[in-house]
Amino acid sequence: MDKATYISIHPIVNSDPQDMPVADIDPAVNWYEEKMGFALVGREEQPRAARIERDGVVIRLAENGRDPEQASCYIEVDNVEGAREELAAKGVDVSPLRLDNYGGNRYRVFFAKDDDGLCYCLGTRLTQ
Repeated sequence: MDKATYISIHPIVNSDPQDMPVADIDPAVNWYEEKMGFALVGREEQPRAARIERDGVVIRLAENGRDPEQASCYIEVDNVEGAREELAAKGVDVSPLRLDNYGGNRYRVFFAKDDDGLCYCLGTRLTQ
């Protein structure tokens, strides 16, 4: 399995990758480290929050009282098939791969959910 490199992260609708809601920061950080390959890079106390990073992509998880099931982001990866295989092998809830059109571009994508219900769309833009 070829490990995917995470390239960038973008909000979907009104979600903010620097304020992603979780119920309890400690199990959330552990999940992202074990399942998605992120590393803890910083903590905050008010509100309880943590910054995690993989390949230069930074997400801030926060106990901010918002509903995780209403938040989502798009993570661009260099190898969408490898990213899906990696997450599935670690027991992450992933969708089948599909083709999507957005902004005049075509993407190969899949969706992954964390234990709090946060949903990420991981994908690669296809060349025209």
